[in-house]
Amino acid sequence: ARYILSNAQYCRPCYGKMISSRKRKWKYKSTIKKRVRRLSVSRDGNDIRKFVRWCEEVGIRISKKVSLTRRGSCANIGMVARRPITEGTCLAKIPRTAVLCCSNSKICDVIRDDSELYRQLPQLTSWLPLMLSLLYERDQKDSYWRPYLDIVPNDDSLLPPLLWTPEEREGLLAGTSVAELVQADHDHMMQEYTDYALPFMTRHSDLYSAKQQSIDQYSMMVGFVMSYSFSDARQIDPLKQTLMMPVIDLLNHHSRHHAELTFEKEYLLLTAIRDIRMGEEIMNTYGQLCNASLVHMYGFAERDNPHNMACVPVALMRQLSMDEAEAHGNQKVLKKRWKHIVDRYVCQSWHDICYVEVSMKEIVEEDEFVEVSLEDLESFLLLVKILHASTVQVKPLLNLHSIAICDLTSREAAFAYKLLSRCLENVSTVPAVMKCPKTKQEVAAILRTEQASCLQSIMCKLEGIIEQLN
Repeated sequence: ARYILSNAQYCRPCYGKMISSRKRKWKYKSTIKKRVRRLSVSRDGNDIRKFVRWCEEVGIRISKKVSLTRRGSCANIGMVARRPITEGTCLAKIPRTAVLCCSNSKICDVIRDDSELYRQLPQLTSWLPLMLSLLYERDQKDSYWRPYLDIVPNDDSLLPPLLWTPEEREGLLAGTSVAELVQADHDHMMQEYTDYALPFMTRHSDLYSAKQQSIDQYSMMVGFVMSYSFSDARQIDPLKQTLMMPVIDLLNHHSRHHAELTFEKEYLLLTAIRDIRMGEEIMNTYGQLCNASLVHMYGFAERDNPHNMACVPVALMRQLSMDEAEAHGNQKVLKKRWKHIVDRYVCQSWHDICYVEVSMKEIVEEDEFVEVSLEDLESFLLLVKILHASTVQVKPLLNLHSIAICDLTSREAAFAYKLLSRCLENVSTVPAVMKCPKTKQEVAAILRTEQASCLQSIMCKLEGIIEQLN
């Protein structure tokens, strides 16, 4: 720009005449600068430029201090700070009319009028109406949401494990808590597709092409909704509970995030919760999730995740307890004690950003895992105490959520150590030195390494407890 302005006789807008006015020179300089500024959000491709233009048309306001880009992002696309940002700055404001949910889709009335499906929705997952809407909208070239659907990352290297091949799941996730969870998701998805989604699309074959009705397309849409959708728990209407948020869902996750989302009556606001440096990628949070949850739901893992937990299979806990009881001749007592645990014990588990109570019965029925963290080790040790306590002690213990270390015996602590060491044997570790995983193999390596590290930290603490008790 400086070269053209200093050699103004060659500048086309001047028609070969020298610019003599200094004021006019600055006028052309500012025009060129503005043009460069407008294009800074769209240098990565035509799809981003169209998406930003669409956001302006539908009332989405994006701060001039940020840019949507593929450059400088740890994933396919992200939001990067173009200028220094202070805490409390509004980064994006999305009206609810611009949110993609079933109630905003053209297919909404069709779903409401279909009594066979609509009356079953309260018993089904809230994802189903959104997936049916997305399958329809994605097939329409003139869809209102076309610029948004075109910009959504379609890179298949980091899909949720639900969409991995069975060989990839068995080979990469064996020994972790994710493999069983994914299998349960797959079974549920197939049942929902066969019993509800496919019959609905068949009844309305004029709206859904044969390709859109296939299990492959449905599976892809399930993965898309798992990775990008948000839930609004305050909504009662099943057609409004799960939604896609343009701009917001393009931000990537980090436990040490920069921004948070707040729900208001008419708008959704993305606000900076701390100062952000220029050029830094702006991270959102999907919740205080351990790597097992991140891989399960989104297909990626985070290095040095502060929320990591070790997952102890309930089946392994029961088997080791039965083996020890058999060695001491009190197998019948343990069976009765286990029944007490299943019927009455309630443990706490992380869900999104808070603890929720989960009954042991639910965990056992789903053949799931007990989560163990270094900060909440006492809850796990309470469960071990219940398995080894006398019959008189069991009932009072069932009403507790944790136990003091001094109330343990060395035998109980040793059993907890043995149980965790067996879990560590099941997790084959692979050195993971990559900062930002880009493939399924790298994600699985980080998951295993972080879970092994968490187990080792807890076992190290147990060694000190055992030494103290002895």
